[in-house]
Amino acid sequence: MKIVTNSLARAKGTGQLLRSLFEATAGETGDDFFRALVRQLAELLESRHAFISELLPSGRRARSLAYWADGRYLDPFEYDLAGSPCETVLEGNIVHVPNGLVDLYPNDKILAKLRFVSYLGIPLLSREGIVLGHVAATDDKPMLEKSRDYSTFEVFASRATAELERRRADAALARVQAKLIQTEKLASLGQLTAGVAHEINTPTGIIQSNADLAKRLVERLRDCLDGRGSNAEADRYFDALVDAIEAGAAASSRISGIVSNLKKFARVDTAEYEETDLRDGIESTLTLLASQIPAGVAIERRYGNVPKIHSHPAELNQVFMTLLQNAIDAVQGKGTITVTTYSDDAHLEVTIADDGPGIPPEMLDHLFEIGFSTKGARIGMRVGLSTAHHIIANHDGEITVECGKTGGTTFRISLPIPRG
Repeated sequence: MKIVTNSLARAKGTGQLLRSLFEATAGETGDDFFRALVRQLAELLESRHAFISELLPSGRRARSLAYWADGRYLDPFEYDLAGSPCETVLEGNIVHVPNGLVDLYPNDKILAKLRFVSYLGIPLLSREGIVLGHVAATDDKPMLEKSRDYSTFEVFASRATAELERRRADAALARVQAKLIQTEKLASLGQLTAGVAHEINTPTGIIQSNADLAKRLVERLRDCLDGRGSNAEADRYFDALVDAIEAGAAASSRISGIVSNLKKFARVDTAEYEETDLRDGIESTLTLLASQIPAGVAIERRYGNVPKIHSHPAELNQVFMTLLQNAIDAVQGKGTITVTTYSDDAHLEVTIADDGPGIPPEMLDHLFEIGFSTKGARIGMRVGLSTAHHIIANHDGEITVECGKTGGTTFRISLPIPRG
């Protein structure tokens, strides 16, 4: 028996499944979301395999985004669709085969090899109705009661669609940036834009998917109020709805924080020169770089009680961005970056130090020259360093670099404190 349909069955008695799926995937994005979803689907359906795949441009092949098989995750792989139940799903149909799968798809050798007899597949449809991929589960025993409720799993297929669309938007943004970043002068801006875009797209994806989830929950609640469901089901839907709203509110708050830090970094709403606390600029820069700092890199802050100075904050933030990005590159995924501020009667100093391999002595005298290249050494932003030198000079300050005998690099910025 094969069931192929383009319409959704009404949810009846699915509140607990819905809530379990939501709790397992709420707040997750990207690969973590896909992996959590397929594992939870396999457990709920008590099936051996569950997976999410993306339809490739040719339309004849698909690539797995997450695959849970016999209690473990498999590495991503591509596969042909011809003659498989996945091919029918990727035509835009929900396919449910409770039993007799191999008889219906005799040309699918993988099904026969794994002795699968049941299948549930749901397409991932964009807002325009375009098939992007599918989520599916298979088993070597009949798949009956739990798999009949397509509506519960279609809710989370819609969330998977939103996440897939977000990933594709990120990939498109990355391709555009690759074309724009033709010179080293744009490298810092490109990395900042990519980081901010990633930081904003993640909570935006959560908001979008939870908004869709909330809409579907309201539809289920309306059914309950119209007498087509029980009070217990309504309570479970209300609980899931509250969870979705709270997750959306948290994601919205995160976006506000990112925008606030971006404004602090760029200082787009202030005059060119103003009284500035450099520690605020350093912190906003570190926040915007957060997505680029590997887990093995520690940021150590040693902030002294320094006075405010009259400066162009956006330009100084550009200097901090350049030096911090260089330090992140230098430690190569594991190490410590130390940021220090202190002052005396005449000068305010900021140092950014890393414990990476250091810079060869013969290169130090040329470090701030326009067009300087190390060809494989730790300095990859040669124009950024010359620009940083120019900005500090325009502030009547000085920027220098020191290297330890056994490694490590320290950039030191010295700025004058006005008298009186």
